[in-house]
Order: sequence, then C-alpha cells, then structure tokens
Amino acid sequence: MSIRHRLQLLILLFITAGVTSLGLQEWSHRVMETSIATEHTIDTIERKAYQLSMLTTDIAATPKEQRAQQQWQTSYQQLQALLLDAQIQSVKGTQQPIIQLRKSMSDMQLQLQRLIKAGQEVEGSRYFQVRLNRELRASMLQVQSIISHATTMRNIIDEHYTLELHNIRTASMLITATAIILLVLLAGVMLLRIIRALNILKSGISRFAAGDLHEPIRLRSKDELAEVAASLNSMAHSLTDSMASRDQMEEIIKERTDALQKSRLAAISVMEDINIQRHQTEEARQALETLNSELQDEVKIRKAKESELRRKEALLRQAKSGAEQASRSKSIFLANMSHELRTPLNAILGFSQLLQMDPAMSEASKANLQTINRSGAHLLTLINDVLDMSKIEAGKIDLQNDSFNFDELIREAIDMMVVRASSKGISLGLDADSNYPKFIYADAAKIRQILINLLSNAVKFTEQGAVSLHISTEAPNEQGEFTLTGSVTDSGIGIAAKDLDKVFAPFEQIVQKGEEKIDQKGTGLGLSLCKQFIEMMDGHIEVQSKLNEGSTFTFSIRVKEATASEIEEITPATKGLPTGLAAGQKAIKVLIAEDDTANAIILESVLRKAGLQTLVVANGEEAIAQFKAWKPDLICMDRRMPVMDGKEATRHIRQEPGGGDVKIIAVTAVAFREERQQMFDAGCDDLVKKPYAFEEIFQAIERNIEIEFSYPGGEDARQPADTEKQHLDKDDFAAAIRALPAALIKRIQQCALELDMDGFEATLPEVEAINPQLAESLRNLHRQLDYSAILKVLEENGHG
Repeated sequence: MSIRHRLQLLILLFITAGVTSLGLQEWSHRVMETSIATEHTIDTIERKAYQLSMLTTDIAATPKEQRAQQQWQTSYQQLQALLLDAQIQSVKGTQQPIIQLRKSMSDMQLQLQRLIKAGQEVEGSRYFQVRLNRELRASMLQVQSIISHATTMRNIIDEHYTLELHNIRTASMLITATAIILLVLLAGVMLLRIIRALNILKSGISRFAAGDLHEPIRLRSKDELAEVAASLNSMAHSLTDSMASRDQMEEIIKERTDALQKSRLAAISVMEDINIQRHQTEEARQALETLNSELQDEVKIRKAKESELRRKEALLRQAKSGAEQASRSKSIFLANMSHELRTPLNAILGFSQLLQMDPAMSEASKANLQTINRSGAHLLTLINDVLDMSKIEAGKIDLQNDSFNFDELIREAIDMMVVRASSKGISLGLDADSNYPKFIYADAAKIRQILINLLSNAVKFTEQGAVSLHISTEAPNEQGEFTLTGSVTDSGIGIAAKDLDKVFAPFEQIVQKGEEKIDQKGTGLGLSLCKQFIEMMDGHIEVQSKLNEGSTFTFSIRVKEATASEIEEITPATKGLPTGLAAGQKAIKVLIAEDDTANAIILESVLRKAGLQTLVVANGEEAIAQFKAWKPDLICMDRRMPVMDGKEATRHIRQEPGGGDVKIIAVTAVAFREERQQMFDAGCDDLVKKPYAFEEIFQAIERNIEIEFSYPGGEDARQPADTEKQHLDKDDFAAAIRALPAALIKRIQQCALELDMDGFEATLPEVEAINPQLAESLRNLHRQLDYSAILKVLEENGHG
C-alpha cells in the first residue's frame, strides 16, 4: 500500500471517529431535551391536579357559584390535553398509568356533578350536609388518585431516559477505545516502515556517493520510496556501464596514439631516405591518412561517451537531490503526523478527563476512562520517542543548558524507581563512595532521561539482587568544566556477547535470557536516545555484561560546575483544578481560536468551570474580528487553522490598537522547536503543547495575567507538602501492610483491582495516620500506576 493510501486511511479513521463522536453527542443532547420536556409535562399534570383539588373545595363551599365550576372545567380540559402528549405516550410502560389517569378523571367529573347536586340540596337539611361532605371526600380521593398515577408515570419516564443515557455513554467509551487502538496500530506500523525505508535509502545513497555502485538498494515495500530506490538503482547501473565504456575508450585511444607515434617516426625515416625508398612514399602517406582518420573517429566517439557520462552524472546528482528531498520530507511528514496524532489525542484525553470529573459517572466507568488515559499517555510516549530520534537525525535538537541541583535530580530519579525495585525484592540506591558537586550547569532534562532510562532497564531485567548507581567526577579545568562519569550496575539476566553491538541500535527490543528471546514493550529507542544525548554532551557510553550475571552501563559527559546562588529553587504547589474565581476577582474574558471542534469544546468547558468567560472562533480571521469587537483579556491561539493560521492572526492582532496589551498563549500540537519559536516570534507570550493536562493551561494563565482562582480545599490545598520521603524495603513494606486494619486493606485491594485512582488516593490519609512511611510508598506506586506491585504483596500475605 502506498504512503498516500495509508494517509488517506488514517484521515478516514479520524473523520469516522469524529463524526461518530458528534453523532453520539447530538443524540445525548436530544435525549436530555426530551427528558426535560417530559418532566415539565408531568409537573404540569400534578399542578393541574392540585388546582382541581382547590377548585373542588371552592365548589363545595359555594355550589351555586358558576365561576369556580367554569375554572374547574377549563383545568380539566387542559389536563386531558396534557395526557395526549406524544412524548409521554412514546415511553414504554406509560400506557397503563395513562389509562388509569383518564379513568380517574372521568370518575372525577361524575363525582363533581354529584357534588354540585348535593351542594344545591344541602340548605336546611342535616342529611344533605352529610351527603355533601361524603361527596367532597370522594372527589378529593379521585384527585389523590390522579396525583398517584402521575407520580408512577414520572418514575417510569425517569428510569427510561436514565437507561438510554447510560447506553449512549457506554457506546461512546467503546468507540473511543476502538479508535485509540486503531490509531496506535496504524500510526505505529506506518511510522516504523517509513523510517526504516528512509534509513535504507540513506545508506544506499551514501554507498553510491562513496563510489560503491555494485550493491543495489533493496526495498521490499511497494510504495513511493520503493520507486525512488528503483530509480537510484537504474542510475547507478547506467553510471557503471558508462564508466566501463570510458575506461575501454581510453585504452583504445592510448593504443592508437602509440600506433600514430610509430607511424610518424616511420614517415620521417622514409623522408630521410627518400632517394632509396621513393616507391614506399605513397604507401606511407596513405597509411598516415588512414591512421589520422581512425584517430579522429576515435576522438569523436570518446567525446560522445564523455557527453553521455556527464549526462548520467547529472541524472545521478538529480536522484541524490531527490533522496535528500525525501529526507527533508520525512521531517515534514513527522511534524505533520505529530500534529495530526496529537490533535485527536488531545480531544480523547481531554474528554476522558472531563467525563472523570462528572459526579454522575460510575466507578466502573471512571476505571475504563483511566484505562483510556493511560493508553493515550503511552501513545504520546511512543510518539515523543520517535520524534526525538528523528530530531536528532535531522540535527534539529540541541542542548538546553542551565544551572540546577544535580543531587536533587539524582534523588528524584532513584525515588521514581525504588518502589518498583522494592516490590520485586531487590535493592536500589546510590553507592556510598559516589562523589559529585551538588550544583552543575548542563541540560537537566536530558540527564534526567538518561538516568531514568538506565535505572528503569536495570530494574526491569533484574529479578533478585541489587541495582546500584555510582557517580564520580574529575577535577575541573580553568573554565570550570569537568568530566562526570556515571555507571548503573545490576545483577540481572545480562546480555549475550553476540548481542552487545545491538544494545544501542534504534528500534532494537530483544534481549537474551539463556536461549529464550524476550520481546519488550515500547519503541526500542530508550538506550539509543541515551547514546545520542550523551554524545551531544561530548561524552560516550559503553556496556559490559555477562549472560545470567548482570550488566554495567557506564557513561561520561562534559559539564560545568555551578553555585547555589545560580539556582532558583521552585517547589511547585499542588493545587488541583480551580473551582472558580476567588472572591473579589474581576471577570476575565478568554478568546479561544481553535478549528478542531472537539478540542474547542474541551478547552471551553474547563475554562468555564473555572469561572472564566469564553468565546470560540474557528480561524484566524474570526479571531481578529472578535478581538476588535469583544476585547478579551487573554487569547488561546491554535497554530494550524483554515483561512488564516494562528501565526498570521497573532501578527495582525499585535498591530491592532490595544493588541500589544492582550496576552496570547499558543495552544498547539507542533512537534519541532523551530515551529514553536515561530509562534513566539509572531508575538505569543507563552505556549502549551497538545495534548496538555488541564493544570498546564491554568499555570500558563496565571503566569501571564493577574488572576486569582479558588481551589478545592481552600488555602491549605495550595501549600506544597514538605515532608521527608522515606521508602520501605520489601519485608518492611509487607509488614506495614499486615499491620493495617482489615477493612482498610480490603478497600486498598478493591481500588487497586478496579484501577480506582480517586478511591485509592482517598485511602492514603488513613494509612498516613497509621504509618507515614507506608503511605509515602503507596503514594509513589499510585503515581507510577504500579498497582500490580501492591496486589502482589497483598496476595503473598494472604489477601489474594
């Protein structure tokens, strides 16, 4: 299948998922409107019944008064009309209550006639007074019967529409999960095939450039890249033939030149001895002319061959240029694919988060939504790994150096892995003889990723024993630079000698365990990215390993020493999502420029829940128009939109009166740094990358405008925790679990089995009151979604 057809298939899947999602939303909206209308009709029936009750009492008091009787008849007719409502009759199960209502109303009308008659006879007769009271009580009983039947209808209708809304939510979740699975499979297969084909093309072109034209480029695919490979092979074959012809022609010319030289010498000899060999002069002249003619023919042939050779060399250069263009197209394709994948992924993750915030959502549904969230996050990790590797190949990634607390970074990396290691019964820690400065100047994000990848691999492939991290440095030079060396040693399954050269290869996912191959999840890019990042920092990495004994990964990088005064310590506060604006906070207007309907709905919903006023537009021209008319305080600007993109719209807004004062936050799915820089160059104040967490949006808003939100839990919820994090080893962890009350253990186990994140988090304060260290260990497992480790300990201690 060609690349174009694959892209069309992905686009068709996106469109199908979007149309289906919109259809389900419209269906749900109509069901809600019908439910509300039906509820209103039932309320009106009950109100009319109460009105008949009051009018009946008035008629009993003044039976000769015609006004009350006319009002009673009017209300009665209105009540009959309400019972003919098609929406009520269309609900299954309401037919019998409607029949009973009509019968009660008919009886009530007859009862009213008797009541009026009894009222007219009551004057001066005690017997007729008793009869009037009896008829009045009978009429009131009929009214109570009507109200009872209306209540029965209300219950039936509520149950009907509740079931229908539940079915809609279930269908929506199934469709969303199916769309994610198809996107992961199709996008993953497509990206891997294209990248592998481009790598083969790049290798073949390099061989051709080095002069090796005999080994053709072999591609098994049947797409556009295979056609490029076939063209390159054809050009190489033609060039080989031309070069062989040129060599043959040069040999012939050399031979003919030697023959010509000999002929000339012979001619000179003949002319010197002309008196003796006069009869040979004519033959010599003819021979000379023949040789000259042949030489001229050979020269013409040689020029023609050289012209053909130059033509084929030009074709080869053109083919090389096409291959380079294909490589550039790869970067453009990856950027576009990142945008096309991140945009619907943002909608999927955003809607699942919004649904989780719905208090009416069941716990089982929340667990399913959490599964969708984890799958989406895993897909985002795969996309980022492939993009990082592609950026490195294209030279579009560089170091972001800054001063930071290196000691804190090491502790954080170990803290992320120590609970997982403890759950497997292995120890993990920093060697006591490690020696390094507390503060350094380097790329903290890349060093953190290197340490986490190496420690994660070590823990993953170690079943017993220990994993250790050792850090050492050498003395700095005059510029403050020094070499930092780190090594991660494990006692795991090890790597066979024949596989050591594959460890750092991209997309390599197989390790040896005896004679058994073990396939690993992920992209196979972790160690390859580590190697690339380390080499960017003027370093190198190597591995030493023995099968069934363990492995040691050692790396060294060049860094600079920093001081504490250069470090800005920032402890992020754990606020959660705002529930509204703080008291006294003025209203804030936010203009949302987003062409994707689903993403616009998500962003508008979460901002409105925080008390912000919002307005949505679908392109840059509409954004400019609404900026002039509505005067927003803040603009959330997408980059890629129809009619006019976000970059151009930002430039126009900055040129408008007041455009320099409004804050503009770019909310975009672009993959490469230069594209994000273009948004800042156009005039954006900040940028949030899709798919985003809702907290990132509010953090960006608070960075750019003067605003104060109210958060759940009041002021205490805004203060960061400042407790010493200590972790338990496997035995202490199990003992601490056993010491908990049985009811609390059962709740923890149930939440872990059902993946109930909110429920699990609700148990942590109770655990912390009993054992703070155990609570911190459980909290770390909860953050890593490693519920299997908790269940394993519970099963080993008789709670399976």
